[in-house]
Amino acid sequence: MSEDFQEMFEEETREQIEKMNENLLSLEEDPTDLELIEEVYRASHTLKGMAGTMGYEGIQKISHRMEELFDDLKSEGDKVDERLFELLFECVDTIEVLATGEEEDYEYLIDELEDVISDDEGETKIDKTGTQLIKNADLPEKVKETLQSLSEKEITLGMIEISEDERLPAVRGIELREKLDFECEVFCPDPEEVDSDHDEFFVVTEEGLDKEDLDRTTGLIIDIKRDKGKKLLEEKKDETKKRKIATSDKLKVDLEDIEHVMNLISELVISKGSLEDLSNSLDSDRLSSVTKRIDRISGELRETVLDLKMTEVRSVFRRFPRMVRDIAKEKDKKVDFEMEGENIELDRTILERITDPLVHLLRNAVDHGIEPVEERKDKGKPPEGKIKLTATQKEENVVIEVSDDGRGLDEEKIKEKALEKGLIDEEEIEDIPEEDLYMFVFNSHFSTTDGVTEVSGRGVGMDVVKETMDSLGGDVIIKSEKDEGTTIKLTLPPSVAIVQAFLVRVGDGTYAISLEDIVETTQVKIEDIEKIKGNDFIRLRDEYIPLIYIKEEFEEDSSDPIKNEKEKLTVTIVSTEGETAGFVIDEVITEKEIVIKPLPENLQSMGGFRGATILGDGTIAMILDTLYWIETTS
Repeated sequence: MSEDFQEMFEEETREQIEKMNENLLSLEEDPTDLELIEEVYRASHTLKGMAGTMGYEGIQKISHRMEELFDDLKSEGDKVDERLFELLFECVDTIEVLATGEEEDYEYLIDELEDVISDDEGETKIDKTGTQLIKNADLPEKVKETLQSLSEKEITLGMIEISEDERLPAVRGIELREKLDFECEVFCPDPEEVDSDHDEFFVVTEEGLDKEDLDRTTGLIIDIKRDKGKKLLEEKKDETKKRKIATSDKLKVDLEDIEHVMNLISELVISKGSLEDLSNSLDSDRLSSVTKRIDRISGELRETVLDLKMTEVRSVFRRFPRMVRDIAKEKDKKVDFEMEGENIELDRTILERITDPLVHLLRNAVDHGIEPVEERKDKGKPPEGKIKLTATQKEENVVIEVSDDGRGLDEEKIKEKALEKGLIDEEEIEDIPEEDLYMFVFNSHFSTTDGVTEVSGRGVGMDVVKETMDSLGGDVIIKSEKDEGTTIKLTLPPSVAIVQAFLVRVGDGTYAISLEDIVETTQVKIEDIEKIKGNDFIRLRDEYIPLIYIKEEFEEDSSDPIKNEKEKLTVTIVSTEGETAGFVIDEVITEKEIVIKPLPENLQSMGGFRGATILGDGTIAMILDTLYWIETTS
């Protein structure tokens, strides 16, 4: 089997599985919702066809039985109970494994589905009345011509699908035609003229047609519609048009291919920087004009590719309701899980990288955050805990929050573990701010539970969250209140790789500051600097802003204070995550589009930098992590 076809099949199967999980979860809340039943029926039918084409017998058999079951449930939704949902979710999980080519026992699922479909006497309990056959079918030309000739008359259009399990479908078609006790305008195709595998037949008649008039034994799925001939034709045209609109303008592209194009654009941006430097040095109007044109084209190309990489967070969010449900059941807890902001868009690369961190946060919220039912009742809380996953847009950034109304973080246990691991001493721990104390849970293997389970305490997996956020240039904050709950906020850049930045000189080095963090650059007189609790501040529009002397941080052998060297200081005012500070620099070199390159692994732990960039002359400039410097020097 071609690898391309296999990948396509796995992707399509994954989409159908996500739809099934989503609809089954909603159906569990309202088992009588016929639209949801129809959606799962349709997904099962689609999976059956795909699996049959690719030769996945297990998936084909499971989805076929699920299709039969949901065909039954269209008219008898009251049969859906908790036991059936567990079976259906198990079927979906097994299909997911089988789709990867792995072996998995599935025969027992077929037997259990058969038990649900059939009664004790072995007679079918399913009313084989498919309500979507005609809608999804391509009508034969002979049927279309007949509908056209009877356009103003009330007529009945019927479609009969004979199960693939029947050995001689065409013979069943002949039997069916003979059992009809009225004159048919069309019985198409003629079962005597088709091969033995043909399994779809159409009936057109001016008479009314009751499903009871047709053979309803096992193996037949029947759909009937009655209307004016032209109405039935118009409905099919509309459906065809809708399908074309929905599919003709879509093209699936591998993320790896987009990343490759993005890398090429990154190289183009670096080369463009070299061309700009050359243009400035030669003072050529023609070269300057060409450089500006390349700058405009590369900018538009970058924006176009970034748009291609943007995707709604729902593509990841939709995986979590099923996970939360299963963990809650495993822990015997009741959880109401809500999601908001699923239409917010984020870079696909970032979205994929934060999937694991979100899994850890949600697992911890269910296992450690939400209390058992009895404990919640004792606290005067409703028995059902609430967990909320929210995405919002905040200026250029995307903020994702995971919140619960559970126990909240235990400050004393966190202090105890922090002291035990030597992360802080006893003198410092008494005065540590609450938000800094909570950050200890991001240390590797820092857990506030004594035992380890599959979904254990707050520290399990939390180091993954922090490491991922740091590597993406994002930020994470925890807010918690005892017995009220916990909120963990992830602030993410909308995209990575290329950003607008100021290049600044500090001492002998060149550094980059992201333009989105910069408020303004100003000149400050030495006499306007005020000392407050040993730190330097300037007053800007009635606000006191702390100064950060980057040169002193980078040049440890510098003995002379910077402010004694000049009458005025150049200060870049930076604001990020609600924190504002003034970075003292020597000069602003230029505003430039830069490519963010990750730091080598041996430098990632030193902090203070989001990455590095290559300048037009081939030199490297470090990209400042402004929030880091604000927090560590304040």
